[in-house]
Amino acid sequence: MLFNIQKLQSRYPEQWQKSTILLVTAIVTEIFVGGYLSSLAYAKDIQPLSSITANAHMMDELAHSCIFKELTKLIYSAMSTTEKEFFARVLPYPVCWLVDNDLNVWDTLLQEINFGTGRSMINDCRVKLKSPMEQADFSSLIKLAKEIGIDDIDTRILECVESLNRAD
Repeated sequence: MLFNIQKLQSRYPEQWQKSTILLVTAIVTEIFVGGYLSSLAYAKDIQPLSSITANAHMMDELAHSCIFKELTKLIYSAMSTTEKEFFARVLPYPVCWLVDNDLNVWDTLLQEINFGTGRSMINDCRVKLKSPMEQADFSSLIKLAKEIGIDDIDTRILECVESLNRAD
């Protein structure tokens, strides 16, 4: 995640842009993690203790999520038009970073250590894994984005995810 943040920040010269990228990443992470934990908390195919632990963590994250949603509304409403446009432009990036399954990284690592069936395993994963749009719940983030006036957030996230898929 940190590498992705720094890479995106390097594309923009202004400090406010770099700070907005950090802000957006924090917002997305806090809101997004609740959906992920929910899928674990209610999963029937994992150990009961893991489900209980995920449920407890989810409850804690839900409190943070509410705070971040309200802070987002306040901060966004105080932004200039230029800042709002930039916020909307970079909002999908952390979503993509969070759903990226890093198969290219794993493929490279397995090749580096000469793991004989590594490439075959990774290719099997590529076929069997759901697409990022199917494996993650974006609904809370999409709802928040629309509440603050980013009506095309669905399209922005889809374009980001598609660019991620093209990189694979």
